[in-house]
Amino acid sequence: MLKPGSHGIKKGWSKTLEVEVYRWQKLATRRVGPSENISTTSVYIGAGLATRSLVNIEPGVPASVEYTLGRKCVELRARYALTDQAATGSSGEISVSADGAVRTTHTLAVGTIVDDGPLDVSDVFRLKIDISTTPTPAAYAAVATPEVLCTR
Repeated sequence: MLKPGSHGIKKGWSKTLEVEVYRWQKLATRRVGPSENISTTSVYIGAGLATRSLVNIEPGVPASVEYTLGRKCVELRARYALTDQAATGSSGEISVSADGAVRTTHTLAVGTIVDDGPLDVSDVFRLKIDISTTPTPAAYAAVATPEVLCTR
């Protein structure tokens, strides 16, 4: 950084500092690892559109997806809910694991929307999301617009 000279004081340069920059990235746009029965799509939750969300394809069949974060991310933020397409009386559960350890679990019913404030994913290599839903009445559960705060 340069401090211009003024009022009789000479210009000066600061020492070089290394800066690590982080930015929010849509999780659904990252390269996918192993996955089954899950789709990245836009869904309606509470009559609002949630783009780039993760949702199960077939009710009653376990769904999961894994993302390699490579220890370069520090936070995950998302909303968890059954989509507006889920039948009345249906239910589901979403859990998020980091390197094999469950970090958070949400049990869902129609009308339940969980805004999960930032989840610490510091030093996490692999993130996994598991979704289970009732087959009848049919339930579709979503991780709505998940984002991770990462550096390069």
